[in-house]
Amino acid sequence: MLLCGWVLWSGVAAVEKSTSDVGKPDWSIVTAFDDKKDCDSRLRERIAALAERASKKMGYSTAALGDGVEIIEPDGSHGQRWTFICLPGGTDPRPRFRE
Repeated sequence: MLLCGWVLWSGVAAVEKSTSDVGKPDWSIVTAFDDKKDCDSRLRERIAALAERASKKMGYSTAALGDGVEIIEPDGSHGQRWTFICLPGGTDPRPRFRE
């Protein structure tokens, strides 16, 4: 666990356009910050850079989401939904499993 003020997380989920199904995101830590303002700034930068790279360099279609971007394959059949979130250090967006 990171001991810091704020953590930027990214979640990637599969998108099936024919059925509008979106899978559960696979969350991972991007980086950490001392304050939320810096985390929010990097979040916006990551979304913009990802959308630009996917559309301009790879030819994918993109759709902006409030907290991320959806990237769809050129044939329109499927893609990925990238979600970004800033959470206080020690907070984990991944689901907990009970045994």
